[in-house]
Amino acid sequence: MKIVFLGNPNVSVSILSSLLKTENDIVGVVSNSPKISGRGLKKRYTPLGIYAINKKLKLLCLSSFKDEKFYRALKKLNPDLFIVVAFKIIPQKFLNIPKFGAINLHASLLPNYRGASPIQYALLNGDNKTGVTTFFMDDKIDNGKIIMQKEFKINDNDNYESLIRKVESHGSELVIKTIDNIANNAKYQQQDESNISYAPKIQKEMLLINCFENSNTNHNKVRAFAPIPGAFVKINNKRLKILKTRKTSIRSLKDNISKIFIKKNKVFIGCSERLLELLEVQFEGKKKMNALSWARGQIIGSKGVILNES
Repeated sequence: MKIVFLGNPNVSVSILSSLLKTENDIVGVVSNSPKISGRGLKKRYTPLGIYAINKKLKLLCLSSFKDEKFYRALKKLNPDLFIVVAFKIIPQKFLNIPKFGAINLHASLLPNYRGASPIQYALLNGDNKTGVTTFFMDDKIDNGKIIMQKEFKINDNDNYESLIRKVESHGSELVIKTIDNIANNAKYQQQDESNISYAPKIQKEMLLINCFENSNTNHNKVRAFAPIPGAFVKINNKRLKILKTRKTSIRSLKDNISKIFIKKNKVFIGCSERLLELLEVQFEGKKKMNALSWARGQIIGSKGVILNES
């Protein structure tokens, strides 16, 4: 098939890389226009844009869907299919260009977690499984007919970084199978409207750890945002990113809640109900490091340090 691939971040690079190993013809790549920044006012392309340039693929940079010149250039490619991975809302006018329509790879088992942050919400909610879905795009967000799905496990030690690697791996396989599926005129299914859930864009205030919530909630928050942007607490109005934690069965004493302290050569944060062990942290302006080494360097002892509440 003649395919136009649309995306921006690294996950889209992984999917395109797999597609290039197939017999499909990638006739164009669409990504956001480069930003001009730095002293030299250099163009900074998206990860997908950089990859397309390095692979000498035809790159179309999008600044606005209102650009008629861009629309004509895209239509001139006469594609059979759009494949969209981590891009943006696309107007119906553009979705009508390819012969077989536009398919999107979404990092959840739709209709679960429609929206921008399905991986983070699966971790925040402590789910033990998730998946990837390919579906036909329409004029609504993550709403179209499902083509194929692949379910996989979320392990206890998975975080955002490890889970997105799974999405890349399973997603690459699913996209390739989906193309064959479409070529063979397979049947598709409507999404079950009664099971819709949402995963809206992550807001900055969600990154702050609330020690008055239970340790399991905070452990999942650390997993959902590790390593970037990173869940955090504040000590003397400076951020301490919490990058890795371990749940414990140790009950929190009233005096320990909202404190970081050392006990038996381990670092804990006092949360509602139980203590949460800190394993890896990154203090503001510093490199990431082992939590115990950091705590000893900060002269944090058994009495602990009280955290800022905001």
